[in-house]
Amino acid sequence: NEECFVHWFAITEKIATLSDICLMLLRTEGRAKVFYFLSQIKGESYWKVQQIDECDNFVYQLSRETILFNEYIKDIIDEDKLLYVWSGIENLLGKVLIRAIATIQSKKLNKEGMKVYLKNINTLQKMLSQLTLSPSSDLNELFAVGHYSLEKAKKFLDLFSLEGDQLIRYAKEHEDEF
Repeated sequence: NEECFVHWFAITEKIATLSDICLMLLRTEGRAKVFYFLSQIKGESYWKVQQIDECDNFVYQLSRETILFNEYIKDIIDEDKLLYVWSGIENLLGKVLIRAIATIQSKKLNKEGMKVYLKNINTLQKMLSQLTLSPSSDLNELFAVGHYSLEKAKKFLDLFSLEGDQLIRYAKEHEDEF
């Protein structure tokens, strides 16, 4: 019987390890979606001739797929594990959006292009708000803090639109932000 118990214990350890690997893969899947979809900003033109009322299609697709992915997994894994899957995603989104500005086509944004980029950020903020579980969920608090990362992307976009002397004046007035 002791030999049977040792064998059973070894099997449960292997299952626990497999569970941890699956959880890590779920976390990686969420991040891979961010990189896959937001990499499409590279080469995208934000020099828009006309008003566009929607976010970029690839941002819409990222939002849609992420929400669906969350719907599939939220009922089958514990809340603390779901928190592990999504924690840090808001910071990743903010950093990718800020860095992606340098890769846009011709390095030019006009007023209408900036509106589209802001719509992209707002769409992703809305997506994060839909990844919550219960009103008391730690994920809600995490994403409330995480909206700060996307707000930083908005702020960077605002600063990006300033002329050189305006940017210097802003930097002097808001030294603590730099």
